[in-house]
Amino acid sequence: MNRLQRTAFILSCLAASFAGSLAVSLFTGRAEASQEKETVVKAQGFELVDKNGKKRASLTLDQDARPMMRFLDGDGNVRGVMRMDKDGNASLNFYDKDDKWLLWLGENNTGTGLGLAPPTDEKNRINVYVTKDEKGLIECLDKEGVRRATLTTAADGSPSLTLTDDKGAKVWGGP
Repeated sequence: MNRLQRTAFILSCLAASFAGSLAVSLFTGRAEASQEKETVVKAQGFELVDKNGKKRASLTLDQDARPMMRFLDGDGNVRGVMRMDKDGNASLNFYDKDDKWLLWLGENNTGTGLGLAPPTDEKNRINVYVTKDEKGLIECLDKEGVRRATLTTAADGSPSLTLTDDKGAKVWGGP
C-alpha cells in the first residue's frame, strides 16, 4: 500500500467511525426519548379486545368524568363494572348474562359492604356493612325495597334486631 492508499484507508476508517458513533448516539437518544414518552399514555378511553377484535373490557369516564371500567363476556354483555360515585366511593358491580344486577361490593355513605339481589327485579334484598361508625349491619329488604329486618352490632359488640312492616314501621325491636 502506498502513502496515498494508506491515507485514504485511514480517512475512510475515521469517517466510518464517526458515522457509526453518530448513528449509535442518534438511535440511543431516540430510544431514551421513546422510553420517556411510553411511561405516560393519555387517552379518553381504552378498549381491550380479544384475538377476533371483539371488545372484552373498557376503561372510560362517565358523563360526570368519573372513571369506570367494564368487563364484558364473549357475547358482549356487561358482566362487571368498577366505578366511583359522585362522593368518590368505589364499587364493583356484577351482572348476569341478561344484564340484571346481582351484587355490589364497595363503599357508600353507609359504610363498606356488599349487596345481593335476585336477577328477577334487581332490587337489593340483603345488604351487609361495616358502617362508618364501626357497627356491623345486616339489612333484609322486601321486593319493594322496604327494610324489613335489621341486625346491628354496636362497636362494643352488643346486638340489636329490628323488624318492620311493609311500610317500614317498627313492629318489634330487641336489644
